[in-house]
Amino acid sequence: MQKRVRAVLVLTALLLAAAVVTTWACPDPPWVWIVTPPTNDTVSGTTLIQVGINEEVDVTGVDLYLDDQLLTSLISAPYSYQWDTTKVAEGSHKLRAVAHPKKGKDGKSRRVYVTVKNRS
Repeated sequence: MQKRVRAVLVLTALLLAAAVVTTWACPDPPWVWIVTPPTNDTVSGTTLIQVGINEEVDVTGVDLYLDDQLLTSLISAPYSYQWDTTKVAEGSHKLRAVAHPKKGKDGKSRRVYVTVKNRS
């Protein structure tokens, strides 16, 4: 019986140690937001997309998505992109940024909704 109790205690200690290591190795995801354009903006021509990231997190890059499709990958700060809106359909679109930290989970921005209007 003592061997079983000892085995349970050892197993419990191992599980707790694994939980601590997992928590330490997987920090919170980075805070990511789209600085420009603001949501509900009307854009045309070449539009600057700027991404903000909290400075405490070391990221390997940022992916920009347009309507849930990869638009471009940015590999160094400042994370900005000149978006040619003439290459997409007129109307409503959504932008999102995803930051990839060196450790831990990806951070995702809130979606920014814009209207593309290139015709007068």
